[in-house]
Amino acid sequence: MNLNIVHEDEDVIVINKPSGIVVHPGYGNKKGTLINGVKYHLEKYSNYNENLYRCGLIHRLDKYTSGLLIFAKNELSQKYLLKQFHKKIIKRKYIALAWGDINEKKGIINGFIGRDLNNRKRMMILKENKQKGKFSVTHYKVIKRFQYITYISCELETGRTHQIRAHLKYIGHPLFNDSTYGGNRIFFKKKLSKNNIDFFHKCLKILQGQALHAISISFIHPKKGSCNFYSPIPKDFETVLNKCKNQFYNNVPCNNI
Repeated sequence: MNLNIVHEDEDVIVINKPSGIVVHPGYGNKKGTLINGVKYHLEKYSNYNENLYRCGLIHRLDKYTSGLLIFAKNELSQKYLLKQFHKKIIKRKYIALAWGDINEKKGIINGFIGRDLNNRKRMMILKENKQKGKFSVTHYKVIKRFQYITYISCELETGRTHQIRAHLKYIGHPLFNDSTYGGNRIFFKKKLSKNNIDFFHKCLKILQGQALHAISISFIHPKKGSCNFYSPIPKDFETVLNKCKNQFYNNVPCNNI
């Protein structure tokens, strides 16, 4: 696997994961995962610890979510970084495209998140039986409003499975091209002109997965102190953004993230 390594030293690896790659092996994904690739990469080092839990993985991203991930290269670093993760010291910022016009400039989405009883592959905000879910908090900020979709940034206060995807679905604004949560179909079809329907069909075909990218991450390095890393917007995501600017705003630049 051709790993896109953003940073590597004797303790830590920061990797920019492309959309479409599963992070760790599981049912139906025994090979070709990011962990398989990282393991192969690390085996060339004489001090590689093959018993390191999940090959040093600190946190996860969904298969079709791109962006930054941290791996520890030794047990001490993994314990140090996992402690930061659980204490919410590690900060992760995402960018996303969501269907509809999100009314507030910024906001907080929270609730107890758990498995959707009608579809075990999805997560949902539970209205009852709170004890069966895990509390989750997402902070969001509007970067740019396009007609019919909104470009936002998100920061996680908790790290639950499908958190951003389930939260945006919950408030009625599923991620653009998120097939699991209904974002891969055209919203507002009755209100759209044929030109705009054709436009969104083309945009959906450009993206490899949901429009969600982990663009930056900050943490305290075991030896080097505070670190911050940034990942450029993937080409498919950037192409869709530029098309939206041309279609709706005639190349007016987006606000800073």
